Amino acid sequence: MAVRAARRLPHLKGLGDWAELGEFAVLLQLPEYALNASLLPQPLRALAEAHGGARLRDTLRCFLDNAGSIPRTADALRLHRTSLYYRLRQIREITGLDLDNGADRLVLHMGLRVEELLAGTGEEAPI
Repeated sequence: MAVRAARRLPHLKGLGDWAELGEFAVLLQLPEYALNASLLPQPLRALAEAHGGARLRDTLRCFLDNAGSIPRTADALRLHRTSLYYRLRQIREITGLDLDNGADRLVLHMGLRVEELLAGTGEEAPI
């Protein structure tokens, strides 16, 4: 699994360590043929297709990586909080998911992780 991770995740710089894989260890349990764009949840696909989708996905990734913290996300993105709230509202409207709901956040976060794994192989998400 660590070798597969090293191949698929450029940030590992070719060195996979099982203990460091975190949530990727779960996803990499899937057989190679099953690890494809069909795993991307529909709400994330809708976000990718939306106007400004790349910016909104980056905002969503940062928000989720910062455990939903508005101050940390705004600082990381160098955005005013009002602008961040506007983007999060757009994400909610496009995806139809509630970012205050843990299960909805998990769907989106795991979808973003799948995107990272697919990007490492050059496979594009169907958008």
